[in-house]
Amino acid sequence: MLPFLLDGIVVVLSGFAALWVRIGGALNFTQWVYEISLVSGPQTISWTHYLSWIVAFSAVTLALLWIPRRRHSPTYGSLAAIQRCAIVVSGSTAICIVLFVCFRPPNFPLSLVPIAGAFAFAGFAFLRFVHLVERTRRSQTRLQAELASTPALVNGILIVLALVISAGLIEGMLRIHNPFGFRLRGEQLVLPANRYIHIHNASPGKLEADIIHRKNSLGFRGPEPPADVTDRLSLVTVGGSTTEEIYLSDDRTWTAVMARELAPRFHKLWVNNAGLIGHSTYAHRVLLQDILSRLKPRVVIFLIGINDMGRDQLDTAYHVRFDTQFERERDQIRSFLDVLADHSELASVLYNLSRYYAAVTLGYAQFRVDFSGYNTIDFPPARRADPTKETQVLETASVRLSGYLSRVRSLITLARSFGAEPVLVTQPLLWGEAVDPATGTDLGTLAEDIHGIQTTSATFWRVLEAYNDVLRQVAVEERLLLVDLANGLPKDSQFFFDKMHFSLDGAAAVGHHIAAGICPHIKMRFGEFSADQPCPEAASRAAGSGQPATEAPAARR
Repeated sequence: MLPFLLDGIVVVLSGFAALWVRIGGALNFTQWVYEISLVSGPQTISWTHYLSWIVAFSAVTLALLWIPRRRHSPTYGSLAAIQRCAIVVSGSTAICIVLFVCFRPPNFPLSLVPIAGAFAFAGFAFLRFVHLVERTRRSQTRLQAELASTPALVNGILIVLALVISAGLIEGMLRIHNPFGFRLRGEQLVLPANRYIHIHNASPGKLEADIIHRKNSLGFRGPEPPADVTDRLSLVTVGGSTTEEIYLSDDRTWTAVMARELAPRFHKLWVNNAGLIGHSTYAHRVLLQDILSRLKPRVVIFLIGINDMGRDQLDTAYHVRFDTQFERERDQIRSFLDVLADHSELASVLYNLSRYYAAVTLGYAQFRVDFSGYNTIDFPPARRADPTKETQVLETASVRLSGYLSRVRSLITLARSFGAEPVLVTQPLLWGEAVDPATGTDLGTLAEDIHGIQTTSATFWRVLEAYNDVLRQVAVEERLLLVDLANGLPKDSQFFFDKMHFSLDGAAAVGHHIAAGICPHIKMRFGEFSADQPCPEAASRAAGSGQPATEAPAARR
């Protein structure tokens, strides 16, 4: 009886482990739930749905293990038992997939079932292998007789076949519906088109109580592209999570605020937010090549830098070597999983999970949704600056800047190739050599790790400023408009809910600042769309920065 009790524990734990892997610990249903937009109305996904599938999966799997009479079951610690586990898990996974296709709520993450099946098989096989080793220790003769009667090669082939069938089922399911939400499949961009998420925030403060996040048919935030979009003054913002702003409603992002500021000042204006969380200049180029080159917006606004800084840390920490040139030729050596991800949904999910884990390890993944923690920033402990380590960090970062410079120039060239006017925006940060006016915290003496080196928040800011300096350099060389938001947004925790992401007040300030910075330039470049209303006034200087809030080099000839 004890072995079957252990099986029951394994299968239930497999269900919860699949839930943890699928959502990454990100969903806290004590504070909020998902609402998926459907034709028939919003569909709420809650803990009840997740618990129900765990019960169903456990019941089906255990029934397939327990229904046969004991005399028909192979010895628990035997090769035949491991073989039977593979068959049972494959069968229960297939049955549960059919059940959930028929009865699950729309958009319910069906991928939980095969993930749980994989965990269950691993758990079953491990327990039976332990028993097999124990039997080997007790009776070599009995095991040798079993191996002689059931060739190991046959058992191995059957186990491999079961795994291949399970992988095929997972691959087929992911091709029908991939609920993971990753925006890259190998080297192809996959945008989350026609999505609607309603987040209930039980701790409003710096963020709203009800957050409405929509994606249009392009996979962007903002209004649908009109039929005559090529005849309009079209602006698209490009960046990572500080542009997408997933925890702000559609009308509260800085892109939306900027659009409202510009709307009365231009005729036929259309603005969309193409920010995608976690994306750096590597993915921005794919976005321009695959999507924006067909849309042909007149202006592309780039708020970039922080994710490239994070990406370069990943390369350092995980010893990944990239060419300084952006293009990686197809005949160059790539990892097997990287190549397979171009053709397989399952391989793509595994590859993206590995990259996501690396980002989480270095603190660059935005997955916490305990909104009560966003109302007051949890500052790291103070750390004394070490000049030697600071020099080491800055020297390590400087090696990466030539590659970043090359990628930024590549973005500019590509944007101009389809007729767009590029605008560069430097990346602001709460950290730096300043004192937070809201809390009195010294924002330059906080503990930070960069490239695996323990340093301070002031050094973190200097590294980011090195990336911002690349944008300033390119703006001068290419005669582009630069909005120096890094020096234009005060270092005040009122404007941030962590060290880099904007609060409601921060997004409003950023939107106004960028609108004021680009409005005169757009009126000059696209005078046919200009209305009579003058541009909004901009703050002449950032608080305590001593630098102009915006810089507008002469228009490109």
